[in-house]
Amino acid sequence: MRKQAVVPEATVAIYDFGEHCETTEAGDMILVKHAHISAKLIRFGQRIKYWMLRVIMRRKEYDKAYCETNHAMIVVVGGKDALVSQMQPSGGGVIVGLRRYADLRYAVVHPTKANVEQRANAAAFGRWAVGNKYGWLSIATMIVGVFIPFFEVAMSIGNSMVCSTASTLAHRCMGLIPDEADTGVFPADDARYYDVRL
Repeated sequence: MRKQAVVPEATVAIYDFGEHCETTEAGDMILVKHAHISAKLIRFGQRIKYWMLRVIMRRKEYDKAYCETNHAMIVVVGGKDALVSQMQPSGGGVIVGLRRYADLRYAVVHPTKANVEQRANAAAFGRWAVGNKYGWLSIATMIVGVFIPFFEVAMSIGNSMVCSTASTLAHRCMGLIPDEADTGVFPADDARYYDVRL
């Protein structure tokens, strides 16, 4: 039987198309909904997994609304010119400006009880992930998890990881303990942990 996730208290603010958060802090998690084809494929896979868990396994917490989230990243420098660490298929771990996402719908997850040291550690993990390879093997094993959700498989090579793995690992610094292996966490799972519905 899968254990329940341990999730730190957090506030969630959703920013619509054209809006931009200027109050992020280091360690905040950003959850995004893209429109490109790879985002649609991620959402499709997540919907299959969540449908199977919700309907066949009767796990009501797997609401399909969480599947709208297809990308996750961590704030490494907060404020109006925030910088985020993200894993992307074309270049692995990189740091980009959050303003890059102002034309998309995104949520800022702000752990309310995280102290300065925990936030610094989460941001340090985000900086550490820069240059790491993208987790293509993780994607392959996550696909197995889509079609056989009751059989957990999680693998990666070295320090390679996908965006939701990196974000989940960073939030472990603030008390998040996911309900499955970090390498098996989908963006929808990060949304589920913090009840983010994009």
